[in-house]
Amino acid sequence: MVVTCACGHVFKADLYQSANVTLNPDLMKQILTGGMNVVVCPSCGACFHVEMPFLYHDMRKGEMIWVYPAARAADRAAVDEEVRKKWAELKRSMPPEVRDKLEGHYGAVKVVFGMDALVEHIMADVSPEKKPAEN
Repeated sequence: MVVTCACGHVFKADLYQSANVTLNPDLMKQILTGGMNVVVCPSCGACFHVEMPFLYHDMRKGEMIWVYPAARAADRAAVDEEVRKKWAELKRSMPPEVRDKLEGHYGAVKVVFGMDALVEHIMADVSPEKKPAEN
């Protein structure tokens, strides 16, 4: 993916467009610590989070959540339409038996705006004794 730093430098970066936290538990740690889709500009050395839509997938909980940049929250109707189209396109690309199993297991795909909203959703299911201490 092509990223533009605040300094104006344009560079390629490896970014996650989906995060299956069941198959890759390290992604869950990155999400919870703010380390997912963080890049370092090779020109000025600035470290920053790239806000872009991605699909969060937790197979154990049966959840698929599209995470959109917080700045898009005011444009909820357009985002919902984008997600509906992406979901329909994804389902068309699947064999019928996979599609049927997926729809039966996951139902509707949710949408949240911003990493903070995703972390809040994840932490809502964590028992108080397992939550990290707040400073």
